[in-house]
Formats: sequence, structure tokens, C-alpha cells
Amino acid sequence: MKSTIVQKIRILKGGWRVADREDDIKYVKQLEIELLIEGNAKNGYHLIMTPEGFFAADLHFDSIEEAKEEAEEYFEVSNIQWS
Repeated sequence: MKSTIVQKIRILKGGWRVADREDDIKYVKQLEIELLIEGNAKNGYHLIMTPEGFFAADLHFDSIEEAKEEAEEYFEVSNIQWS
């Protein structure tokens, strides 16, 4: 499953994270982020997050539904935005 969104990202020394409202604007960029959910029922699923120009990060889940819920919580990706 795949989704592409635009989100505010906080640039860190050697990394990134989803921006908070309190973050200094000079360290925040609005970037396109590719989200992928890959895996299977036996080994679990990975939510892979790749902001444009930055390295990918991933989180592991037991189900696709859990991965989607995490994407919705952090990136506001609704169920209909996945292809």
C-alpha cells in the first residue's frame, strides 16, 4: 500500500521527525512524504516513511490496520488515501 502526502517536518542534525507546533520555524520544512506499508501476516508489517530528500524510517506493526492507524495519527492520512 502506498500514499503520498505533504507534511511539516522538523529537520534534526542527522535526521528528521514530524514537526510540533512549538518547533522553531527555521528548522521546519513542508515536504512531500512517501508512505508505504509492506509485509505479511506471518512477519508483520512496516510503515515506511520517506520525506523528500531524507532517509527512510520505519515502524513495525502486527497488522495493516495498526500501521494505518499510526499513519493517521502522525500524518493525518485517511483510509481512502491509500492505494
